[in-house]
Amino acid sequence: MLATHIRDTLTISPFATSLTVSKMPGNFFSITLSDLFEAKAIYNFIQWKFPNKEIVVLTEAECKSCTDVSEQFIELWSKNKKNKPTQKYFISQQVTSLSLTDITKNNNDNQIFLVANNAHNSAVLMARITELSHNKSIFIGGDGWGSWEDTEVGKLGNTENYLAYNVVPWGLEACDNDIRLFQEQYRQLFNTKANNKLTFIAYQTAMSIVSSYEKYGKNLTGSTKTKLLSGYKKALSKNKYWYKPTDYLAYKIYNNNHSVYALVNPSTNRLLNYNCLKNEK
Repeated sequence: MLATHIRDTLTISPFATSLTVSKMPGNFFSITLSDLFEAKAIYNFIQWKFPNKEIVVLTEAECKSCTDVSEQFIELWSKNKKNKPTQKYFISQQVTSLSLTDITKNNNDNQIFLVANNAHNSAVLMARITELSHNKSIFIGGDGWGSWEDTEVGKLGNTENYLAYNVVPWGLEACDNDIRLFQEQYRQLFNTKANNKLTFIAYQTAMSIVSSYEKYGKNLTGSTKTKLLSGYKKALSKNKYWYKPTDYLAYKIYNNNHSVYALVNPSTNRLLNYNCLKNEK
């Protein structure tokens, strides 16, 4: 909607992940990478942790990001595995009544459920599948699950009978220099450690603008508005991941506990055991 009203002003979203953002006018940008990267991060994690397991994809039909991630994941899976995973669509009103017999009757140690949906619906589906399954269920989810502090995901149903991994682009547990610098500056300002990732996302969004202007924009010609936009474009031409998170965090959820498990980089296919805290003094 904004594209019809804002034509020559730098416009940035901290969170927009829709694939259509890249097709918007050249003054619109997002700090968070697209749903394609989320799908790649999830796919790479499964390939690393569960390379021989089958996948069932549960997709919330009226959620744009959910359908984007699901479709991109299925495309990646089909291309590399030479088979299309089972997929089941649902709408929010069906989440408590949706028939799950067809996908749980054969639930065994060789099956994973991709639940890249909104937090509440994901939590309900996970609880229902767990109760219907005789074996331990394994779930993989994306950014739609929300944060551990404000979501039911991993806290409903028989929590001892499932294992879940949440793969997300933002987190204060990452090991990169941006996080370390932010934490250092935050501690100096407030005499405490930052524990809300929204503070870091806001910081990164603002710094992407300030840094691009300082490094590239301020010496250009034209108005400040023009230099801000041109400087940002210049920064992205030099580094397409300008201030964007490229190391996705994979959190493990088990028995009502939540902890960082691995780092996934979907742009380079790099995946590492998480050992940042062990290396800190």
